[in-house]
Amino acid sequence: MNFPKFNRYTCTGDTRTIETDGLRIVATVHPDYFVTPREFDCYTEDQIAAFERGDWCYVGVVLSVYVEDVLLLDHAASLWGINCDWDSGDYITECADDLLSEAFAAGKAQASKLSAALANVAA
Repeated sequence: MNFPKFNRYTCTGDTRTIETDGLRIVATVHPDYFVTPREFDCYTEDQIAAFERGDWCYVGVVLSVYVEDVLLLDHAASLWGINCDWDSGDYITECADDLLSEAFAAGKAQASKLSAALANVAA
């Protein structure tokens, strides 16, 4: 199972959703303000200048898990420091897909804990 592809021109705030086995998992793109290309030695001065102009940025993908409209986990899995330019949708989708099993397992575990807690309250 994979997320629907992010648009080629993915921006922060964009989301994609998967529903499976009673869970809705939402992948959201967030800005990553803590990473700059000056921290690495793989970027040219032109690439750094393009970053500083806002031609590209770093983002993170955060997966949240819901049951119906109830948020179970707002941060079930994430990956940060993703290079995002105006042609990054496929790569960001791939990153979200790579996190999917982690988020699904965390969501199932949280749902199980919640179910047990509700059973204790009802008893």
